[in-house]
Amino acid sequence: MPVRLCSYLIFLFFLSVSGFSYARCGDKDYIDKMTEIVEAKKEKIGGLALKIPTSIAVAQAVLETGYGESKLARTKNNHFGLRSKNGYYSFLTVKQGVLFYLENLIEGPYYSKFQNLLKKGEKRESVLLKSIASIYAEDDDYQSKLAFVIKVCRL
Repeated sequence: MPVRLCSYLIFLFFLSVSGFSYARCGDKDYIDKMTEIVEAKKEKIGGLALKIPTSIAVAQAVLETGYGESKLARTKNNHFGLRSKNGYYSFLTVKQGVLFYLENLIEGPYYSKFQNLLKKGEKRESVLLKSIASIYAEDDDYQSKLAFVIKVCRL
């Protein structure tokens, strides 16, 4: 069995045992909350932040926290798995964490390729996902997992 297919099957198994399901996406409370916060913070920042697809940001929050149910999300308001050399960031509010995440994407030196794509007006989700996934996570299947969440949750 090819490694990629095996990884995908393991991912699907993980989703089924972690509570991620089509029914969960049907209950869109977390998705609606994060969508509202992300869009408000994009408006607040303006400029390049407005070009970040909300679907990608919300998919990352869903994937990183299991709909906000992870300990990191509940205790540190960190819905994107953001960390530094000293550990995971802690935020006073979810909104503060979302603001930090968006600012990191548009100002952080690691995301220069993503930033350049946004500046050039790139809108293809697959291209933007690939750019983020190559830096954001060590998981080789992160891009396909984000795409899966976007599709399943109709983001």
